[in-house]
Amino acid sequence: MASAATSRLVPAVHLVTAAAWVGGLLPLLLFIRPSVAISATERYQLVRRFSLLATWAVALLVASGIVNTWYMTDGMRHRFGTEYGSLVLARVGLLVIMLGFASVNRFWLTPRLPTSQGAKAARLLCISTTAEIALGLIVVCVVAVLGQLEPAGHLHTMM
Repeated sequence: MASAATSRLVPAVHLVTAAAWVGGLLPLLLFIRPSVAISATERYQLVRRFSLLATWAVALLVASGIVNTWYMTDGMRHRFGTEYGSLVLARVGLLVIMLGFASVNRFWLTPRLPTSQGAKAARLLCISTTAEIALGLIVVCVVAVLGQLEPAGHLHTMM
C-alpha cells in the first residue's frame, strides 16, 4: 500500500503537471496567433520555451499517471473488464493523440516559425494547438467521470 505522503504527492504532481501543460495551451494559443504583432523570432522563442515546460510536464504527468493507475487498479490487474479500467484506457488513448499533436507542433511546425514558411506554420500551429486544447478538455471530462466511479482495484478487492 502507498504511504500517506505518496498517496498525496503523486496525485498532486499529476494535477499540477496536467494544469501546466493543458492549462498553458490557451495562453500560448492567444500569443502565437498570426494576428498578434510579434516577430517570427519572438513567436518561435515563445513556443520553444513553452515546449520545454510542456516536455517536463508531460514526463512527470506520464510517470505520476502510471503510479496513480497502478494503485487505483490494484497493480493494474483490474484495468480491463471494468468501467473504470475502460475509462483509464480511453484517457490514455486521448493522451497518445494529444502527444501526436504536440510532437507535430514541436518537431515539425515550431522549427518552421522563423523561416519563410513561418506564417503558414503559425496558422497550422494554431489549428493543432486548438485540437490539443479540445482533446485536453475531453480528458478533463473523462477524469471527472472517473472521479465519480469506484476504482477498479477497490471493486475487486471488496468481492
